[in-house]
Amino acid sequence: MERKKMFNTLYRKYKVDVLGIISPWISLKEMKVYEKACLSIVIFGAFLTVVSTHFQIELLEIGAILCILIAGGTLGIGQNMKSEQRRIVNDIIQPSACKRMKLVVQLLKDFEIDIYDEKQLDRLIARARKEQEEYDFWKDVRPLFDRIATYVFIPIFTIFLSDLLKDVELVLLIKRSLVVMCLCILIVMIFPLFSFIFNGILNSDKNNLEKFINDIEDVKIFSKTLLELHSE
Repeated sequence: MERKKMFNTLYRKYKVDVLGIISPWISLKEMKVYEKACLSIVIFGAFLTVVSTHFQIELLEIGAILCILIAGGTLGIGQNMKSEQRRIVNDIIQPSACKRMKLVVQLLKDFEIDIYDEKQLDRLIARARKEQEEYDFWKDVRPLFDRIATYVFIPIFTIFLSDLLKDVELVLLIKRSLVVMCLCILIVMIFPLFSFIFNGILNSDKNNLEKFINDIEDVKIFSKTLLELHSE
């Protein structure tokens, strides 16, 4: 029980001292002028598209879509240039990664964990994975959804499909079959997206523990680099 309390304390401090400080997003201050301009045009263009579609102003809608495509293309091309990629790595990613590593190392040292002892780090990772299983919200809910899909949604969809394709001409049958096929493909594509979003909301601790495990793995792999970071 005491070990569990100690790990929970370590994990809570990790969320506050590491995840609470290091943001996964690039701030507006770190963006170049062209990035801010393109992003603003895309947002404004999306707003104009909604307005023009609602009021059926075709010329404005076409112009807004063109602005979004041009701004989005400019942003994509600019960020994929080698010089820009080097700037992102050297000025944004590398400093953030070094800062995160220092925070993780300091956190482990506060709990008297030897960052060069791989066996101790492996035990910490094993403990984190065990905690992940306890935080897994979908572990108990997933079988219920599977049963609902099997005994409710599939029969309803089968009845709907049989009525939709019953006593129709060949051309109309093909058209409706294509629509149903596109609908099924869309559901298959959208469901993982919604699952990812809900998993991030309901299983936030499980995802945070995965980040914790990845950080500990980095400590194991880059132990030599940590000597240089700690000496700075």
